Amino acid sequence: MKVLLFSTGFYEYMIELANAMSEIADVVLMIPSNRIDNIHIKSISSKVKFEPFNLVDYKSIRDNSKMIFDIVKKIKKHNPDIIHIQHYGHRWFWLAYFFLLKYKIVNTIHDPMPHIGDMIVKRAFVSEFFGKIFNFKFIVHGEVLKKQLNLHKRIKVDKIFVIPHGHLGLFKNWNKKVIKKEKKHIIFFGRIWEYKGLEYFIKAEPVVSKKISDIKFIVAGKGEDFEKYEKIISNKNSFIIKNYRISNEETDELFNQCSICVLPYIEASQSGVAAIALAYGLPVIATSVGSLPEVIENGVNGFIVKQKNEKEIAERIIELISNNNLYETMSKNAINTSNNKLSWKNIARQTLETYKS
Repeated sequence: MKVLLFSTGFYEYMIELANAMSEIADVVLMIPSNRIDNIHIKSISSKVKFEPFNLVDYKSIRDNSKMIFDIVKKIKKHNPDIIHIQHYGHRWFWLAYFFLLKYKIVNTIHDPMPHIGDMIVKRAFVSEFFGKIFNFKFIVHGEVLKKQLNLHKRIKVDKIFVIPHGHLGLFKNWNKKVIKKEKKHIIFFGRIWEYKGLEYFIKAEPVVSKKISDIKFIVAGKGEDFEKYEKIISNKNSFIIKNYRISNEETDELFNQCSICVLPYIEASQSGVAAIALAYGLPVIATSVGSLPEVIENGVNGFIVKQKNEKEIAERIIELISNNNLYETMSKNAINTSNNKLSWKNIARQTLETYKS
């Protein structure tokens, strides 16, 4: 079977999927060359046919149309059995459907519903409309998300398949130096929007600091105005703030350095951050929202806590830092989850079975 994987984002995810799938199928990977680094390209398996394109990310009807026609031309050149896109492909991908009628198109939806406070404009509504018509199967990363896609997007249940979000250990390819693990370094990582619940991570710090000295709460990522979060920080010496886009190299350094990852989300779909943390052996403290409890097993590879509850977050952090045996067990279980349930070999097999079903 020849599979063409197309995406304008999710680059580490796409490379991991392409590499694993190339062991069991003929794979073409189409991601934009003007959005990836050389190390991304070096990470692509020699068994994968890399077909780059130039991503247009501005409001030019002429240039966007030209890009889509170029993408269609490249797809037809490879003549795949399956075209697998990510989140409706692109806001202009609807135009491609009319030239790809003979192809079966599978669509992975990472976020079936928009998040609270997420200021990224949802511009793919036209492609979403036509996607419901032209996509013959949909993939989501959890049973909760399957229900959302069915209920809110009116997509039939028998067209929706659940496959976990694979681990994101690819960041280890950026490792250039030995990083010392800091037992008392706790990380919040990723885009900062209201739904991420960063305030509850910040509010947990004073509770933890009363029990444990020299704690460091690391906030790494950018998004909305950070000023409102700075105002609620009580002990500035207990925080390391990295309010900017984190590079791939620094992502590797941070997850090698930190010992616990916290996802204090108010609501969620799934989490690429959890997929990174587990690959690095970090126990994850996550709220019981979306499909997070389908990946983070309470008391096994992390803890599930109530949303908007900084006290419970703090208690779990204290428990992990204070109990070495518990921490080591959960860390091993995190790696086990990454190497098994979230392994790309497993993800690729399930994805191929979805194509054929």
